[in-house]
Order: sequence, then structure tokens, then C-alpha cells
Amino acid sequence: MNTNRSAPPAPPDAPLLPVGGDPPAEVGNGPAVADVPVRVIEATKGWRLIDFGELWRCRELLYYLALRDIKVRYKQTSLGAAWAVVKPLAVMLAFSIFFTRLARPDTPYALFAFAGLLPWMLFAEGVSAASGSVLANQHLVTKASFPRLLLPLSASTVAVVDFLIASGVLVLLLAWFGVFPGWQIVFAPFLVLGLICASVGLGILLSALVVVVRDLRHAVPFVVQLGLFLTPTVYMPADKVVSETAATWLPLNPAYGLIANFRRSVLGEPLDLYSLAVSGTVAVLLLVVGCLYFRRVERIFPDII
Repeated sequence: MNTNRSAPPAPPDAPLLPVGGDPPAEVGNGPAVADVPVRVIEATKGWRLIDFGELWRCRELLYYLALRDIKVRYKQTSLGAAWAVVKPLAVMLAFSIFFTRLARPDTPYALFAFAGLLPWMLFAEGVSAASGSVLANQHLVTKASFPRLLLPLSASTVAVVDFLIASGVLVLLLAWFGVFPGWQIVFAPFLVLGLICASVGLGILLSALVVVVRDLRHAVPFVVQLGLFLTPTVYMPADKVVSETAATWLPLNPAYGLIANFRRSVLGEPLDLYSLAVSGTVAVLLLVVGCLYFRRVERIFPDII
């Protein structure tokens, strides 16, 4: 004879478990409810610093997001990753036709221009990719819980990969023109790191602003394109063609001092310590401000995206 019976339903006037406060120790003859782990998710308020522990725990997600972005960039293209080399070479050739006599650098103009275009594309493409990363991944933002800061970070890695590929062409150009870097070349990796900080910081800031102010997504490509001419990448260094006052304020553009000194380090010229210090400081501030603002507004992304 089967003696198992289902428990009778609770009467309508049975007491309900409280919504807030501590739950009762036991419910009937079952296990203690207090022993069940409870995780409360609440919206944070105010400014928040970067949770590096959370980013580290999600490092594998960052890897796969970056790998996805890299694959999508050149998917179903004939040249594939060779576009990382074709683009700076094509721009260098175009400017060589029109600016060779106007620039008159101390080194061959093709090498002079490529040494400026290579870091500029690292900065510009990193900013462009990161600025639209949140809107491009709105299906993830609205349906999954993860550190949203991973989106602009992963998008920026595509520009870094392109830079590393195209750096081989810079080495070949140095050998072709017989230009050998001096001891200043040891600063090149640190200048690249500074450019990455500036690119990621500005990209993170814009990725949050684009969600809040949608008009910015149309303005970012135009501003980035204009920045090529505001930063002396393909013409004579600004300190030789502008006034002393202008040369004092130009390093507030973080790309200015970092790109100019990268080119100097590659071509074996002495570094401009003033522009390096100012642009480097602005790059670090951009990274801090961008992360702080992103963390402040990311909680409203699912509601307004």
C-alpha cells in the first residue's frame, strides 16, 4: 500500500514569507531557510571606481569579445589582415604626392609620414571602434549581466593588432632609407602604451556619451578625420611652423605629443619633453575620467539603449 501523500495546499489565510528582513528559521519540517545563500542585486549610486577584480574575473570574456571583433573586421575580405598594411601605405603615398615639397622634413618624406600615420591610426581607429561599441552590442547590454566596460576595451584591441602588423612595414622603410634609430627607440613602447591609454580613455568616454546623446555617433567620424590635420602627422612638426604660444597649447591634444615623440624616437631625434609630459598627463586623465563617467551611466544603458 502506498502511504506517500502530497502535502495539502496552504489555506488562503496562511502567512506569507516576509519580503524584507530575515526569513524564519524553518518552514514546516523542511531545512532552515536561513542556510540558503541569498544574493541581493541593487543599483549603485554616485561615482564608482573601476572594479579591477570584476574585470579580472571576466578576462576570458574580454578575450573572446576581442577575438570576435578581430575576426569580424576582416571577415569575407580578399586581403584580410593585409588591410592593416594597405591603409597606412595608401595614405602615405597620397600625402607624398602633395606634401613632399611643402613639408620638407630632414628625413625622406615617405618615412616621415609613415612614422606619423602609424601611431595616428592606432589612436584614431581605437577611438572610432570603442565609441560605437556599446550601441553595436545592445543585444548583449539588454540581455546579459557582465561588466559593460569590456565592450570598448575589446573594440580597441583591433587597432592594437593592426598597429603591430603594420609596424613591420615601418621597420622595412627604415632599412630601405638607411635610417637607424638611436637610443631614443627604447621610449617607443612606452609612447605606444600612452597612445593606447589616450585612445581607450577617449573611446570609453565617447561610448557612454553616444548612448546618452545619439547625435555624437554622427560627429565622431568627422572629428576623428579632422584630428588628422590638427595633429602634425603628415607635415612638418608644429613647433617649426606655428607661434610659440600655439606650440605651448597644442600638446593638450594627447595625440600630438605622443605621436610627435614616437616619430622622434623612431627616427633617432631628441624627444620633446614638454609636449611628452603634457600629452601623457592628458592621456592618463582621459582614461580616468572616461572610466568614471562610463561607470556612472552604465546602469541606465538597458533603459535608454
